[in-house]
Amino acid sequence: MSRIADVLRLSNSTKARQIFGALASAELAVGLGDQAAAERLLGETDWLWLREYSVVVRNDSLGVVLETLLSRKEPCTQDAKQSLCIAELSFDDFIAALKVRGYQPEETNMRLLLNDPDHFWTSTARKLADRSAVIELSRTEPSSSLKETALFGLGAGELWTRRALQKSSPPRLVVDPSSLPAEPLPYTRAWTLAAAHLIPYRIALDVSRGGVALAWLEPELLLTRGLSIVSIVEPLDFESQGSQFSSTVGALVTMHFAGLSLGAGPRFSLHWPTSKGTDFGLEARLSVLQDRFSIGVGQRQLAAADQLRNWFVFLGVSDVNGMIYWLGPWKRKSP
Repeated sequence: MSRIADVLRLSNSTKARQIFGALASAELAVGLGDQAAAERLLGETDWLWLREYSVVVRNDSLGVVLETLLSRKEPCTQDAKQSLCIAELSFDDFIAALKVRGYQPEETNMRLLLNDPDHFWTSTARKLADRSAVIELSRTEPSSSLKETALFGLGAGELWTRRALQKSSPPRLVVDPSSLPAEPLPYTRAWTLAAAHLIPYRIALDVSRGGVALAWLEPELLLTRGLSIVSIVEPLDFESQGSQFSSTVGALVTMHFAGLSLGAGPRFSLHWPTSKGTDFGLEARLSVLQDRFSIGVGQRQLAAADQLRNWFVFLGVSDVNGMIYWLGPWKRKSP
């Protein structure tokens, strides 16, 4: 083992010395079946090299990882008098033990895994979907129903993971909450992404009195995992009663729990032409499925004499452009 370590030049790397020494020492104790005997053997001249390699747990990242991995022991056989074999840790137990020992990760993904595991796994799933989609799109054989089905499934995965990432890691401001990518995937037509940005992000239908509202960009301020401020930015808000066009803005203080989002807040409408004046009202919204589908009620004009005539009920669909992009023409390979 000493000669192999020299051939591999493990002594030139501090990290390699730590790992090799820790594992070799543990293996020696298992081979002898006695921890005390292993310690005595390490004191002999022929084994001094391994003592030099052996890890001394320090307050560094690698030392904490090795200590954690080797911490749980179990008997090697039913007749064993000592627990010397390394027991396998589950992944969750390993991460929990690292946190208890104050592990300070050096790599970005590891920091994310320790501090925000949900974000880590969602990000990993999105990367997997991205790479799988690129592989499918790069295939040169003619399109088939199986390929289209696979791409549809990958597109659905992109929809879910990208939306989840948009809603994670508060506090922060999300300017564009849609699931559209920053740039098109390889082997796809670039114009499809540009065209998707022309499609409204959210469509709301007034089912009580008739009307439709379109929004292309609605920033969201994420305060905590359970609380955010969702904006209302509807350049086009049409009321069929009176054939009135308006532009509406507002802000909904929104609570997120159990897969639901419940928000309420003020709204302000500027009518066109501007000579028709303005309205100040209220809106409340209940959303499900990553806030993609919503039902809401509102009051268009609080100062109106007839309050009942100003109430409205609407059904809304968000991330419309994202759903069309991921489940639509992006799947077709460029010529």
